[in-house]
Amino acid sequence: MVLLLIQLFAPATLAQTGIVRVESTGTDSPDCGSVAKPCQTIQQAVNIAKSGDTIRIAQGTYTGSGKAVVSLVASEQQPKNLTLTGGYRASNWDTPTLDPSKTVIDGQNGRRGLFIRNSIALVTVENLTIQNGLLTDGLLFDTLDAYFGAGLFCINSPMSLANVTIKNNVVKRQNSQGNELVGGGGAAFYRNCAVTMKNVIFSDNQVIGGSPAANGRGETAIGGGFVATTNSNVTADNLTLTRNRLQAGNGGTGSQDATGYLRADALGGGAAFFESQITLKYINVSENNITAGQGSAFGGFGDGAGLYFEKLTSALVKQGVIKNNLVHGGASSDKAGEGEGGAIMSSEASLTLEQLWLVNNQAIGGAGRIAGRANGGGLCFIASQVTGTNLVIADNIAHAGTGEERWGGGGGIYLSRQTQLTLNHTTLAGNSVLDSMIASGGVVVDSSTMNINYSIIADHTQGYSALAALSSSDTLNINYTLFSGNIKDFREGQAGKVVNTNAQTGLPSFADTNYHLKVDSAAINKAVGSSTLYDIDGQTRPHDGLADVGADEYYLLDQKIYLPLIVK
Repeated sequence: MVLLLIQLFAPATLAQTGIVRVESTGTDSPDCGSVAKPCQTIQQAVNIAKSGDTIRIAQGTYTGSGKAVVSLVASEQQPKNLTLTGGYRASNWDTPTLDPSKTVIDGQNGRRGLFIRNSIALVTVENLTIQNGLLTDGLLFDTLDAYFGAGLFCINSPMSLANVTIKNNVVKRQNSQGNELVGGGGAAFYRNCAVTMKNVIFSDNQVIGGSPAANGRGETAIGGGFVATTNSNVTADNLTLTRNRLQAGNGGTGSQDATGYLRADALGGGAAFFESQITLKYINVSENNITAGQGSAFGGFGDGAGLYFEKLTSALVKQGVIKNNLVHGGASSDKAGEGEGGAIMSSEASLTLEQLWLVNNQAIGGAGRIAGRANGGGLCFIASQVTGTNLVIADNIAHAGTGEERWGGGGGIYLSRQTQLTLNHTTLAGNSVLDSMIASGGVVVDSSTMNINYSIIADHTQGYSALAALSSSDTLNINYTLFSGNIKDFREGQAGKVVNTNAQTGLPSFADTNYHLKVDSAAINKAVGSSTLYDIDGQTRPHDGLADVGADEYYLLDQKIYLPLIVK
């Protein structure tokens, strides 16, 4: 495959800085880029730019040609540091508009938007919309065909690191499709790409896995909005992931082996993270939808409609909303696939969650002779270490698929395989499962330990209880927690060990659909010994006495609210 390569005319140094201008009515030439003679294409500006240059792009739509609208490719011997900034006018090359819709990289449903490869050491992309990228064939590199990143794709040398900054951008309507592992509808940070994002929106992107050529399974699909893997660390501030879609491939038996271990899975509707370090702050993850693949013997697993984490040593998700996301397990005429983690799914990850509303998410198992399980309408943790503080986990639903053996549960949370979960100041309310499921409506603990402190567990009226421990090795440690309005607080004949100390009673008296407290709430001034200094809104604890149990600290007038978001 032929790529548009960066032409390195002379040895570049970090000290060589300048400005190269682009305007859609300009003219491409070896000496373009001045005020009087702007380049016509972004690619030509990239080709002639020296390391350290800034490419200023006038308002308009840029379509390019070949495999990508813009390709930033350099040798390890001569890397380039470049800044691409949109929003300028030919009459004003000094002050750009910050509206990303004014400057557009458009793949025209025929090519990738932006391609970054090898030792581009520093790249900044700002004030741009990247849209309508299409990736339908593999991009060959390092003996691997990658169907990744229709909008933006970054891969770096195994021995070096690219630093990519994305500010004030919109990445939308990208489409990745392929007959191998396929992912990153909006973007893919594939290897050794350290990414910093600020004010970035990924919307309406999709990933579609191909069908098998013969027996076997359809292809796995990951990261509807974007995917980061293999030491591609991500730091994001004010990130929106909305209406992104995953569809794993259908056909064949649904698995590559007789055990059903390798299936047509769909992982991470909003975003998926593997073997990297992640920090996400001020997030809005909403209305993402994933469906695992169908097969005659097995349905694929659908995991993490909002966010998916796997094999991470460190991940922090703080301040925001994860709502109205939906995951479907794959259907099968025999054994259907599971739907897990309507908001978040983690596997073998270390995860910290703070100041989050996780509401109205759904996990639905696939339909089959044997129904697909539904595990964790809100959160599903497998072999993970998780700490959560100031969380509202509410009105999430886990529904097993139609068929025999309708298992699963945990409308709010499901944890298994030696997961260690600690929740502080959490409001767990109104989560549910189907009445016909043999399951807990609130939390299911399986071969794991859960510690919950200074919290509210309320209004779980479906399933057999609010909390359930399934195995003799399970432990539930509960302290200063208010139970109210549950069909039962605990499963009858609980298999595991339950230690419930300083239990609180009374009505939590929620003031609104965001689960703030009313003045008559029994949760007020009950968190004896709490050391948490703020609540879900960022207001200080304690206020007028002791701290309150649950995610909210009661204030007569809500002030200093960091996240004034309507979540329902």
